Amino acid sequence: MKHIVVINGIGRSGKDTFVQICQDILKPLHVPVYNLSSIDPVKEAAEHLDLPRNPEHKTDAVREFWYDIKMAWVKYNDGPFNYLKSNIGKYPEGVFFLHIREVDEVEKVVKAFPGTIKLEVSRENVDQLFNRADTQVRKIKYDLEIKNDGTLEELKKKAEDFLFKDLGVRVNA
Repeated sequence: MKHIVVINGIGRSGKDTFVQICQDILKPLHVPVYNLSSIDPVKEAAEHLDLPRNPEHKTDAVREFWYDIKMAWVKYNDGPFNYLKSNIGKYPEGVFFLHIREVDEVEKVVKAFPGTIKLEVSRENVDQLFNRADTQVRKIKYDLEIKNDGTLEELKKKAEDFLFKDLGVRVNA
């Protein structure tokens, strides 16, 4: 079975850490986890323009540049959505975490994949960025929220609850 999760949150809220914990939980159970971002192909293209992909270079200006490229790609051929849809279509089952910040792009996924869960990972005391993509994070109506406000062990427990209770992942014996 495919489980589609649009995962969101402000920068440094713990989204990738949460996905990694989910991968660690599900790997021994032979349930694949895919971590896809609609911005990754844009970052790849931007590298050809000498813009580095490294996290320490994620300034508002860089994020604005990525956003502009992404929106041009959306307008040209709906590329970001088609990229995600194509990757989801490659695999018969698994948990797919999709990183998408724009409200309209999230709604395309929800419409194309009924049952999609919109998940926000939140964390106190992290600096917020104020570019056009990041400001849309707060405009999305989420189905669930994971508060990343404790230890890694506490986040692991929240990930287990999310996977098995909220998402309903079943392990084939």
